[in-house]
Amino acid sequence: MSIENKEIVLIGTGAVAQSFAHRLQALGLAADFIYSRSATNAVHFAKKYEVKSVLADLTQIPKDAFVLLCLPDAALSTFGASVDFKGNVVAHCSGVLPADVLQLQNAHLLSFHPLQSFIVDVPASFEGIPIAIEGEGNKFGFAMAFAKLLGGNPFILSKSDKMKYHLAASIASNFLVTIQSIAQSILKDIDLSPDLLNALLENTLQNVMDKSPQEALTGPIVRGDMETVAKHIAVLKSDYPHLSEFYKVMAKETVHLAMQSGRL
Repeated sequence: MSIENKEIVLIGTGAVAQSFAHRLQALGLAADFIYSRSATNAVHFAKKYEVKSVLADLTQIPKDAFVLLCLPDAALSTFGASVDFKGNVVAHCSGVLPADVLQLQNAHLLSFHPLQSFIVDVPASFEGIPIAIEGEGNKFGFAMAFAKLLGGNPFILSKSDKMKYHLAASIASNFLVTIQSIAQSILKDIDLSPDLLNALLENTLQNVMDKSPQEALTGPIVRGDMETVAKHIAVLKSDYPHLSEFYKVMAKETVHLAMQSGRL
């Protein structure tokens, strides 16, 4: 495939690379090259996703390529340090690290971070997904075009803002999972199925997406029902003391939100 006459090179065969390759395949396109330290993995990946060629080593990366590094964060600072990248655009997919974490020769550096979860063997859809682009500004145009080709909604992110961006994303995604685990464990203690919360969770998420957090907030705190809150705290102290401080911190933040809503 070609965007602005550039060939697409994927580095790595994990969940992120799988999703890129699957998306291109679904669009009737294909990545041009795949490279992995495991030649066996690369060959299998190429067959599965119709990638045109397998690279034996990094020196075979062609000129006029867009190189996507689908690698763990810990591998980025030492990746390809002795390789001439021939003036190519090279982008890593970390949501935390800036583009210039890469120490590459003769390369234009970007970070290209789709804001979604990636799971091995479960290709993610890029349709409508925000994609944060950071790095060398004169290469933003190409990266934006590639993001739009995937179906994503690209936006420019500064190096100085990247950590706050990732902090927000981690809180929104990871802590939501942790909170559901806590809630489900409490239900299990009284022999109720964790599935009992599914409809409530779906409704809450929809409300947050359709409205502001202030408008979506429900429950005893926004109603000013301190008697119920006190009962919650009593149960926590009795049966879940390790969660007492967590509840109090979250309750205080919820009070602030409730006051912003004008209903408390």
